[in-house]
Amino acid sequence: MRKVRYSGNCYEDNAKHLLFGIRKSKVDSFRLCHGIVINAIDKKPMGHCWIESKGVAIDKSNGLDVEMKMDLYYELGNIKKVYKYTVHEVRRKIVEFEHWGAWDYDPPR
Repeated sequence: MRKVRYSGNCYEDNAKHLLFGIRKSKVDSFRLCHGIVINAIDKKPMGHCWIESKGVAIDKSNGLDVEMKMDLYYELGNIKKVYKYTVHEVRRKIVEFEHWGAWDYDPPR
């Protein structure tokens, strides 16, 4: 039986996009989100990270460039508990924890 390997980079890639890829004049309307999603392949919960702004979900992880309405993103990901961070909170959390996330919960994987 073949094991599925998970090697996502969602926490790092989306945090870097929030910190370095969005114009400073617009970044205050964006939130970095950490949450529990249901994996579409094996139907098991896992931690995930994405960005939200003005009703749009943005996901830059694993080479993706996804932008879609938040309602659809939440539905497709079967998203559960979500923690949302401003750019200032992201900077503080990275310094405090010395990694990209997850910070305020222990993801199932």
